[in-house]
Amino acid sequence: MSLSTSIPDKPTGAPEAAASGSLAANEPAVGKAQHFSDSQKEVIAKLRERLPDIIKGAQSELEKDIDAILWGVPLVSASGQQDLRVDVILNKFIKARGNDVEQAQEMLKNTL
Repeated sequence: MSLSTSIPDKPTGAPEAAASGSLAANEPAVGKAQHFSDSQKEVIAKLRERLPDIIKGAQSELEKDIDAILWGVPLVSASGQQDLRVDVILNKFIKARGNDVEQAQEMLKNTL
């Protein structure tokens, strides 16, 4: 008795745009960032505003410059353009600290 397995051409549940490669290279897939509630957006915005100070604080503690990159995503864009992937990352820190921005800030600084 032989078992045969087949591998699908594309991952199941993959969005058509992503599977077909129709997303532009500079157009990030935003996924979860599109579904933030207004209260989540507000808390994320507070933490985002603090990013420069958080990065400076981490650099100060380490006494050296650091790359502010998490999971391959630069937290601060050189072009100044807002990357929605950063919002997803910040939301992870916020949720991990029970929506407490101060604790999320400290956790993020320690991670950097």
